[in-house]
Amino acid sequence: MATCALSPRMSILRTPQFRSYAGNSLSAPALSKSTPATKSYNQPTEQENPHGTHRRKPRKPVEKFTEGNVHVSIWENEGPKGAFRTASMQLRYKDKSSDEWKTGASYSASDLKNLEKAAQEARRRIETWQQQNKPAPQNAA
Repeated sequence: MATCALSPRMSILRTPQFRSYAGNSLSAPALSKSTPATKSYNQPTEQENPHGTHRRKPRKPVEKFTEGNVHVSIWENEGPKGAFRTASMQLRYKDKSSDEWKTGASYSASDLKNLEKAAQEARRRIETWQQQNKPAPQNAA
């Protein structure tokens, strides 16, 4: 694998499977016109732009909520066994020196309490959705 320098302090890996778009974000590889586009596990569908390349279609979470300074997004995905949901969490805070919103990766006792409550609520919402979307049992006749 080769690295491609984006700035003096940031680089990303470039492999044949991935290509960078707009800085450090990675996108699915472009498909040739002869390759049929197939929906792959846990990836958004792709769409062709006027330049003939494919990019990921932006996805939105199916639910969002906060617990203190923890922001939670619940995502719906497609897999081999059908739809399923996952949760992602971010600790958000405003940097006092730059007055910018940032994402944290170290947690105080109160942050951990908020993360715990957020995880429990996300689990409750996902399990409720699973119960409501269970396939109906098939009767053998």
